[in-house]
Amino acid sequence: MKIRIKGLKVRKSIDKARYWIEKDFIDKEVKSGVIILPTIGCRHARNIGCTMCGYIYDAPEKISNEKLVKEFEKALEYFKSKEIEYLKIFTSGSFFDDEELKPEIRKYILRRVEELNIRRLCIETRAEFIKEPDVDTSYEIEYAIGLESSNDVVRNVYINKDLDKEVFENAIRFCKENGIKTKVYLLLKPPFLTEMDAIKDCINSAIYCKKLGVDKISINPVNIQRNTLVEYLWKIGEYSPPWLWSLVHVLKEIKRRNNIVVVSFPVAAGKERGIHNCKRCNKVVHESIIKFSLSQDTKFLEGLDCCCKRLWKTLLDLENVNRSCYNIDRNCKLS
Repeated sequence: MKIRIKGLKVRKSIDKARYWIEKDFIDKEVKSGVIILPTIGCRHARNIGCTMCGYIYDAPEKISNEKLVKEFEKALEYFKSKEIEYLKIFTSGSFFDDEELKPEIRKYILRRVEELNIRRLCIETRAEFIKEPDVDTSYEIEYAIGLESSNDVVRNVYINKDLDKEVFENAIRFCKENGIKTKVYLLLKPPFLTEMDAIKDCINSAIYCKKLGVDKISINPVNIQRNTLVEYLWKIGEYSPPWLWSLVHVLKEIKRRNNIVVVSFPVAAGKERGIHNCKRCNKVVHESIIKFSLSQDTKFLEGLDCCCKRLWKTLLDLENVNRSCYNIDRNCKLS
């Protein structure tokens, strides 16, 4: 709680919408738009939040309905000439939380999006706020829901997600019954897990999601965000971000075992605070992960190699014996 209070004191309080074009996958690679609305942010994060998440520090303490609408309109105008198929609207919290977005603003946004002639709209929400869209739409609706892990201890103790599995399962069932697509976020390497345990947890969580009928899985490798418990553990040598090799393995195994759409677009990949291997292979492996995510073809994950891959394999064998492996230098020493 002390870390959260410290972070909130130095928050950036961004009151402008952010928006851009990127690529994503529906049933093929598509041109996608992203809008991040400057709401007051996640209700859970405003209290104590998840151990790895610092997005609340970008959120303003308060913002008027008029300002939110004005910022949304700027983003909408930007996308009108872009011919996007897929639009993602994020609030760094929950689209259906009335404290973040009033019902009348939600309705306004959903109606206005019709002008873009998109195939699908993705909106983020915590499972407990799940409800039907406020208006009928011509486009598909997709709810992006954070589960992080199907393991209760990992999810609610290590991550501090504060999410009962029953609430999540009811949310997925509700979406299926109402024809709403579901995308579920899984976290790769929460704190207090070894690299191997994190790999197993992510794969097991994906199997659980597949059994529930989830349509799409998005793997989010942990990155070190400021003023979080994860950053504190990282600074004292008790945590390190996951390896790109771990993500490659996870994606291949999930696809092999489940045949479900699974993507990963890692934040800060190749950087010290993000998922990384060594300087020699960071770029190549990261690009291969993106190519896989946009095609669902595992050929992009095959044949990847580097001297650091042997180091990664050795780490998996040794880390349960010696947790100081967290601080291992990943850069190749071979000429």
